[in-house]
Amino acid sequence: MSIIIGTSSSNFNKIDSGSVFVSEQPVFKSYPGMTNEITGTSHTMTAAEALDGVYRRTTLDALTDTFPSAASIVSELNSIQGTVAVGDSFELHVVRSAGPNNTNLTFSNGTGITFYGRNQFKGLRSSTVQFVVTNIGSGTETVHIYALHANL
Repeated sequence: MSIIIGTSSSNFNKIDSGSVFVSEQPVFKSYPGMTNEITGTSHTMTAAEALDGVYRRTTLDALTDTFPSAASIVSELNSIQGTVAVGDSFELHVVRSAGPNNTNLTFSNGTGITFYGRNQFKGLRSSTVQFVVTNIGSGTETVHIYALHANL
């Protein structure tokens, strides 16, 4: 069995027998979506916005946004990874960067999406949700979304 961590053999140090490598490079996650902030009225999230890792929402009013469709998520994952499989998953941090605590940002499900947990986010709070691909069949794609760390 081989365990390889990193992106290039030049970044690895071999640890004894058995093809185990450890990277000397720091591990970090880039969130390109951190610079994007959704403002205004209700919004349908794109698969690209979901895969950015952070969904920043500014609204002073109670609104309902919609998660992307499962088909669009599977398609976007396929274009990024080259392939997608049942069980592939990613996290999305939902951040309410404005709004009073008594107004909710509510999410409705896109086609093929099932949400587990509370789907309402109060002002100036954040939560983490996990997207899990559950079916990749063309025309029958499904994705489950689980509320993980709720700061509701």
